Amino acid sequence: MVREVMDNKVRNGFAIVRPPGHHAGPTHPGGFCLFNNVAIAAKYVQNTYGSKRILIFDWDIHHGNGVQTSFYNDPDVLYISAHRHDNGFYPNDKGDATYVGDSDAKGKNINIPWETRKVGTPEYMHLFFQLVMPVATEFCPDLVLGTVKYIPASELYSG
Repeated sequence: MVREVMDNKVRNGFAIVRPPGHHAGPTHPGGFCLFNNVAIAAKYVQNTYGSKRILIFDWDIHHGNGVQTSFYNDPDVLYISAHRHDNGFYPNDKGDATYVGDSDAKGKNINIPWETRKVGTPEYMHLFFQLVMPVATEFCPDLVLGTVKYIPASELYSG
């Protein structure tokens, strides 16, 4: 799918891959994820098409610790993750707002840690229009990738 987009054969695409893979690190699996599909796709684009600015928007209920690890020092990849981060919710490591990237990539890792289970459409719409879109517009990516897991409403809204 990424190759088709990058070769201008299609304008956009949607790959349905389960599990999303965002817990797998560059050298190890994690959280039922053997391969980090979105990280592999981003690295493929970087290696095959040259230095491209890539935005990865991860709005799975879990923090994509593997994606963060993969691009924490890469100034050409902007990683934005909105996830639950309360009371030990998996993976509950390095998903708070203080992890912003390192060196030249400082500011290219944005964590939005929800500290409550009561997050729904209004909160996500606010996040998208007030943070994600302005930051993405400023970054001006050549490619946008995303990862999300279907989340039943009972998981989002139950207290």
